[in-house]
Amino acid sequence: MTRTKLRETEASALACDIVADAFGHDCGLVCRVLAQRGSMTLRELARETHLRSSRCQQAILVMIRHNNIRIMQQENNDEEDNLYQINLEAVLYRLRYPRYLLHIRECYGKTQELLFEVLFQHGMLHTHELFARISFNQYRLDISRTNTTILEQGTNLGSSPKTAHLKDFLPDNII
Repeated sequence: MTRTKLRETEASALACDIVADAFGHDCGLVCRVLAQRGSMTLRELARETHLRSSRCQQAILVMIRHNNIRIMQQENNDEEDNLYQINLEAVLYRLRYPRYLLHIRECYGKTQELLFEVLFQHGMLHTHELFARISFNQYRLDISRTNTTILEQGTNLGSSPKTAHLKDFLPDNII
């Protein structure tokens, strides 16, 4: 086996491990089959992976959303079938996401970092979905900071940390 072929094999194995780790077993299985066999239709993928067609389709949709699968149109006689092909470069770029986020935070700030972090986690999103997820993540971050502050205040007083209750964070007129 030549060095180039060996590198391609190692890169595709690494990519499949990345996909399985990030998106689950089914996506990893689909990735592995596509990396080994090349372009395939949904029926062929379902047959090769031994997954039900619906589970195989869900795995493909997750990977399309993250730009890990390319779709090609194929015309067979009277019906059209899509061919799916793994995008190994896009999968391997996932290893660089932490570096991208660090650079974005240093150059543009934490708000833009949060925006890209949500995009990296969820793939392609509509604008309203993106802002909803950013708001939710920002809310979780604020609650986490508040809890940390309460715990630090409790330890600074020399007593045991206070237990945070929801009523501590709500205005008095709501309770």
